[in-house]
Amino acid sequence: MKTTVFSGGNVIVSSGGWLTPTTIYSGGNVTVSSAGAAYPVTISSGGNLTLLSGGYANQTTIYSGGNLTASSDGSSYHAAISSSGNLTILSGGSAQYAIVSSGGNVVVSSGGVTNQMSIMSGGNVSIEPGSIIQSTQIMSSASLSVLSERNIVSTKVWSKGSLTISSGGSADQTQVGDYGGLTVLSGAHVTNTSTGFLGSITVSSGASINQTTVGYNSDVIILSGAVLNNATVNNAGRLTIASGGKNNGTISANANGSLIIYPDAGGTIELLGDPHFVGDLQNAGVFISGLENGGVVTTVINNFIGRIDEDENNDDYLDIASDYIIMPGVKTSDVTNVSYEDANGNANGDYITLSLNNGNKIVMNIPGIESEGYNLNYNADGDLYFEVCFLAGSMIKTPKGEVAVEDLRIGDKILTFNWQQNKEEIQSVRWVGNKAATVNPTRHDDEAGYPVRILKDAIAEGVPSKDLLITPEHCLFFDGKFTPARMLVNGYSIYYDYSITNYTYYHIETESHAVIWANGMLTESYLDTGNQTQFKQHGEFAILTRPTKPKTWEQDAAAPLMVDRSYVEPIHHTLQQRAIKMKMPMMQEPKKISNDPHFHLATPNGLAIESISNFKGQYVFLLPTEGVDSVYLVSKTSRLNDVIGPFEDNRHELGVLVGNIQILSINSAYNINISNITDHLTHPDLSGWHTLEQTPCRWTKGKALLNIPKNNNQEQRLIINIISDRLYTVDEKQEKLIAV
Repeated sequence: MKTTVFSGGNVIVSSGGWLTPTTIYSGGNVTVSSAGAAYPVTISSGGNLTLLSGGYANQTTIYSGGNLTASSDGSSYHAAISSSGNLTILSGGSAQYAIVSSGGNVVVSSGGVTNQMSIMSGGNVSIEPGSIIQSTQIMSSASLSVLSERNIVSTKVWSKGSLTISSGGSADQTQVGDYGGLTVLSGAHVTNTSTGFLGSITVSSGASINQTTVGYNSDVIILSGAVLNNATVNNAGRLTIASGGKNNGTISANANGSLIIYPDAGGTIELLGDPHFVGDLQNAGVFISGLENGGVVTTVINNFIGRIDEDENNDDYLDIASDYIIMPGVKTSDVTNVSYEDANGNANGDYITLSLNNGNKIVMNIPGIESEGYNLNYNADGDLYFEVCFLAGSMIKTPKGEVAVEDLRIGDKILTFNWQQNKEEIQSVRWVGNKAATVNPTRHDDEAGYPVRILKDAIAEGVPSKDLLITPEHCLFFDGKFTPARMLVNGYSIYYDYSITNYTYYHIETESHAVIWANGMLTESYLDTGNQTQFKQHGEFAILTRPTKPKTWEQDAAAPLMVDRSYVEPIHHTLQQRAIKMKMPMMQEPKKISNDPHFHLATPNGLAIESISNFKGQYVFLLPTEGVDSVYLVSKTSRLNDVIGPFEDNRHELGVLVGNIQILSINSAYNINISNITDHLTHPDLSGWHTLEQTPCRWTKGKALLNIPKNNNQEQRLIINIISDRLYTVDEKQEKLIAV
């Protein structure tokens, strides 16, 4: 039976009483006491509902000046407060699952309790000292301020919601994501925070944050004067500590997490990227700003696996890669020497010092930096540096006959080939270095570290005179030009030797870069492009020289480096046909190729969505009915050098080429709305996409983010046009048989 309470009306619901459904207008009053209940209730225009001890109300709608008061032991469930509606929770009272939207007001007094409250745009919540605020959601551009002596627990801030903790306030177990933001002002403290996709936390001067986790594509910023105590940075998360900000604990940086700090940050950074992987896609990175004029970095950087690189992405940065350390504003040309010594000039393998041409020094504490296996390499383009070197047993031609590369010493004479004058010459060995290598079988063959085996007679009769083992980037000499061995692999006479997974390789540097003989085949000596410090000095003698700038192929090479397909492919074809005519067995199976990209979608929580149709590259996907505002476009990736041939030098990982994207929505009245999604054609920094193209299309990297409008329980279909005509390997990484 429906109950309506008008002005002057008073209803009391006591033990065992049940009032349903009920509407309370201006001047009407309903009191629910012990064991009484009201459900559902609408309160408007000055109507009042009071919940006394043991009183209970469920599904209450409060607007236009309506009032709900929960006093000691009074309980409200699922109240919706909007448009000047008011909910007051007194000491001992509680509200569960309340929703506060535009114009709604909630006051939580000392001793009052809220649980699972949702604050929407325009909703107002006042928290008094001593109140208990648990499991609150702040969303849809709503905001909440926590003032002095207030505390909130288990809060979610998302969908452009914002939470501000003021001086004396605190928050525990706060999650921030989906454009949500948490601001911690001076004198405030937060603990056990985490950020999700596109969430951000800013900690102001005089504030502190303890135990924070930085999630995918999110940011935590520690401003000058703020303090961070322990953090974890996960894949694609970013943590910034401004100059004057402090790290008083340990920051754990997982694979592909990044940190920006200044020299005075302090504390410890643990780089947890996998040491068996190479490259910043797998490992962690640290940006250290403010070192243009030198400085001592007060942060200890542990578990560093990497090298120093020049100018990553041509942005005038000096950086250290694999796990990487980038120093914005410091150029390779600024560095005159790299040494292992501390700030006092004492030799110490746990420190690295960069001497600058302005007379200053950069000192970093990186325990184990001098140990074998750490790469210290200046690379001209910032990409992964592939060492150019021989394996043990390679026989180098000298005036006294052939000598094994591992037996050469500084000062020994070797024969070089002056190809311009077609004659032999003699040069002295200026430097010999060696380094141990371990193969990483999870990477592509040319990146994994497998040596290339060139069989006897592979090039011509007696060339090489016996099998030659070299690294993939080591160059062979043909007709006045150098070409990397990896581009000549044919699976017959030249192939990756999967049976060798641990080995030592050697560099020999001559007075100038030269064409030399190894096992009777023309190849190259070492060209010091800056990575010499990563190798151990081989032999009993050493030489002291003034530090020199890294050399380049353009200025210092004995012959041009040629990787153009038009030049390399005919050589590759000739060597392959020679091997087939010699009836050499196939040592390396060709890759299986398919034009199926296995294109599908994935939600942020890992749900895979297959297409319901695919016609001439137009894929149609049925989206979940709720809770999805972004998806990933997932596909196989391939490299042109894998599907065309190693004579193609393009080794970029490409997924699918995406054209127009549309979303089709169908509401309950079966009205159809079609709209275009163009983020992938306009946003240059969209995660998982390659650079923008001139035409309205864009390549993915295999897992590309796409933001989509929320569907509001409507049926939605995503229509994606794939316009690439591309081949893919059937198995991106085929299983290798490794000899034991």
